[in-house]
Amino acid sequence: MAWADAGTLAPMSTPQCTAPVKGHQVAHSRATCPVHGFMPGTESIPVSALANALSARGLDDEEIATLVQDAKYRATWNKELDPSELALLAKDESEEIRLRVAERRDTPPEVLVMLAGDDAPEVRGSVAANEVTPAETLLAMAKDDDAYVRYWVAANESAPAEALAMLADEDDWRTRRHVAEHKHIPPAVLAVLARDVEEDVRVAVAANKRASSALLTALATDSAEVVQRVVAEKRNLSPTVLHVLATSIHDNVRARVAEHENTSTVTLAAMAAGDDPYVQRLVAKHRRASWETLTRLADSEFEDVRDEALPAVVARIRLTLGIDTENTAAIDHLRGHEWWTMKRNDPAVTVALALSPNA
Repeated sequence: MAWADAGTLAPMSTPQCTAPVKGHQVAHSRATCPVHGFMPGTESIPVSALANALSARGLDDEEIATLVQDAKYRATWNKELDPSELALLAKDESEEIRLRVAERRDTPPEVLVMLAGDDAPEVRGSVAANEVTPAETLLAMAKDDDAYVRYWVAANESAPAEALAMLADEDDWRTRRHVAEHKHIPPAVLAVLARDVEEDVRVAVAANKRASSALLTALATDSAEVVQRVVAEKRNLSPTVLHVLATSIHDNVRARVAEHENTSTVTLAAMAAGDDPYVQRLVAKHRRASWETLTRLADSEFEDVRDEALPAVVARIRLTLGIDTENTAAIDHLRGHEWWTMKRNDPAVTVALALSPNA
């Protein structure tokens, strides 16, 4: 076998390698060892020289080829390879070696552009997934014949908006999901995917930070509970979207609305009027719940709802209207009136204290 055109295997270094492999006692450094791979150094040894040395020690062509290819593959993991070495490895006959070069973040852009035209879909897919691949190359790869390559373009955070628009109608729903998740997705494309037949794609739209309030309002009535739930879990929801979600048939969705910090007083009042004690208890804990709502919940038939609402009502009556903590009779009397509209000199307060004076 001719090794003259095999290029450079590795930099020279010491100490000498003594790995117990057949024919492996030939003098060479660990740096240039076909088993140990590349190490940084100042000089280089041609593959042909190492191959001839190995041959002289009794290895046949197949063994030499295997060891040399193994050395080159190991070289692809060396963080200190320079651009010229990566460019050389990118032309290797081994698909596995070319794939490793395509995955590296330090591979020069021009080498990635070359590998974008590789015959192997797996190599092209690695280029498509590489975040340093030029945008124009990713755009071209969005039209690749292989769905595997197009999938990785959609998954690439550096994919340009134009490429994402092209991939939004892919047959593979997993590719569409990556488009829906993408931080660069155009709003118009996101709106289209919000009507996707696949639930997971719509979930990705709901979770996307670029989803508008109008789009989230539409998704708040989605047929899938998980889509509604993902919308309800977003932190910066508008009160309008939350009001729509509050009418959901799904308990978990309504519960999340009852807990959400942006839920309005009006929405909380409507939810408290429902028949779900768990939601009512969450409403009773909400900082925006009105005193009217809390008073209604304090008389709930459910003990755990009363336990959540009543202490807040009692504390507010005591502090606002000047009723002693121990004066439960006066407090109970006022709870039967619109106490939250009263002041200390209100006639109802006067009557309550006349019937049950403070200590």
